[in-house]
Amino acid sequence: MSDAVAALRAAVAAQGLVPGTAKPKRGKPGVTLVWLRPEPVTLRQDAKGVLWLEAYLPWVMAGGRLHKQVKDVAAEQGVLCASREGHVSLGLTGGAAALPALLAAARAMREVLQAEWPDYATGVFAKALT
Repeated sequence: MSDAVAALRAAVAAQGLVPGTAKPKRGKPGVTLVWLRPEPVTLRQDAKGVLWLEAYLPWVMAGGRLHKQVKDVAAEQGVLCASREGHVSLGLTGGAAALPALLAAARAMREVLQAEWPDYATGVFAKALT
């Protein structure tokens, strides 16, 4: 196990979560975690030290109203927002040490979705959660 994966696993465990195993992807270390939604989310660190919750928000159409609001909330929370193939990832610089702040921003994003996009929050984002 690489040092980066070990650091991510330790950071996830320090938050009281159970880290899983993520498949290697383009040289980016990662772990999985089940948090705020029933499907596992992959947490990866890129070569620049940005920690990403990959595809944290599924099925967000680029250019749509939801996408705009997601980008606005991400900016307010000070996190990066990247869209790829209809899924939005949230990122924060600082590597594994940034995990608490990244999870706090993701939690704030979920709260906005529940308040302003309830159909998305309970029908797409976290189907099994109410």
